[in-house]
Amino acid sequence: MRNFTISPLYKQTITQAESPKRMQKLKTILASNPALSPLAHHADAQLAIQRAWNKVVPNELAEFCQVGALQNRRLTVLVANNAVAAKIKFLMPHLIAGLQAEKLAVSTLRTQLLSTHKPSKIAPQRKLPKQGSEALAQLADQLSSPLADQIRHLLANVKK
Repeated sequence: MRNFTISPLYKQTITQAESPKRMQKLKTILASNPALSPLAHHADAQLAIQRAWNKVVPNELAEFCQVGALQNRRLTVLVANNAVAAKIKFLMPHLIAGLQAEKLAVSTLRTQLLSTHKPSKIAPQRKLPKQGSEALAQLADQLSSPLADQIRHLLANVKK
């Protein structure tokens, strides 16, 4: 199984929740701003769901998954790989019962694979300098073979 860690920011948020002074300060700041108040309520709810999940999920799986959205009694669980997703699906009845015992209105679980793929960078298109194109044109003029035709074709399509 491949090593996977919960994002440090998310883990730090869970850890900070145990620090009453820090959380109280954060709640005060969020509650004082009417625009951020809904965010504070959502963060509290999400934190409560994550705590309940951590209580019911086996320790071996806990570090490879985290909760996502809870919508229409369906909890989305973000997983590191397909093996973890399969194990969660296998344990689904037990996990749902445990979450319901923790007073969460959950009737089904959905697993979603976290993408670890990083898109490759596209190399910038290189331009042929004027000296290079002149040297290739001179070479093509000196040759009398299919290679000369290919060099001329290259020069016709190259960006200057």
